[in-house]
Amino acid sequence: MISPKQLADFGWERTNPGAPSIMAIWLHKDSGWWIQHCGHATANYPLQLFNPATGTMVLAPNGRAFKDLPAAIGHHAQVLRGVQEPLPIQNLVDLFNEKMAAQQQATVDELNRILRTPLADVSKDAGQMERNSPLFFGKGENPTLF
Repeated sequence: MISPKQLADFGWERTNPGAPSIMAIWLHKDSGWWIQHCGHATANYPLQLFNPATGTMVLAPNGRAFKDLPAAIGHHAQVLRGVQEPLPIQNLVDLFNEKMAAQQQATVDELNRILRTPLADVSKDAGQMERNSPLFFGKGENPTLF
């Protein structure tokens, strides 16, 4: 647990002290970074750290949000000191989008390969198909179709 005094000593201030804890937002006065609760009362990793330069959420080293304020504040301090690289959630989104684009491109390439593969010669069967097809019975406008 961290007290409001300790938060202030680290440069953090709760911007909405009267709101319920699941709506809490803390702002770092010097850097502009903020921490907010995800809004779920039973969340295991409820605190989200945001980088104001990108507007994106920064993940904890375990790839999740933060379990408690000391963890989020400690990570923020390490990022500011250059000890820890921020892992924005946007990086994961970009990786997912790149993977999806690669899969889609592979599908497009496979379909193009199939479409460009020459078909077998059907000219011998075309005459037989026309002679035996019910679509070609009759004369003129083909009375069997209508």
